[in-house]
Amino acid sequence: MTIAQNLQPSVEEEVLQASDLRTNEFVLEPGGRADLAVSREENAAVLTLTGVPAPPEGSVYQMWRLPSDGSAPISVGTMTAEDVAGSKVTAVKDIDQFAGLALTVEPAGGSSSPTLPLVAEIPFQV
Repeated sequence: MTIAQNLQPSVEEEVLQASDLRTNEFVLEPGGRADLAVSREENAAVLTLTGVPAPPEGSVYQMWRLPSDGSAPISVGTMTAEDVAGSKVTAVKDIDQFAGLALTVEPAGGSSSPTLPLVAEIPFQV
């Protein structure tokens, strides 16, 4: 029997229930789509990737925050073929200093800066 339960809503739940929720859908170049949900009130975004093909063998997808001031992108993390199989949901907090997200193909393990071309650029302005 569990005595204490974490009743805090997840970032995803907070964004999707926010009164200022804005959404947009993007078709991705390699295939699949990205659905973006943004709440400035919650200072967070939720990106759902669906139907995205596996990255090339020996590679991963890497997601980046794109700073509004044009400074260097900041890695959010990497995704393997297993990670993007089906549907992948990523919640990103503290978005007020960022213009959006970018997705790149990187060597296994990821990179310290994005490799061009971008697979997708997803602006937070929806």
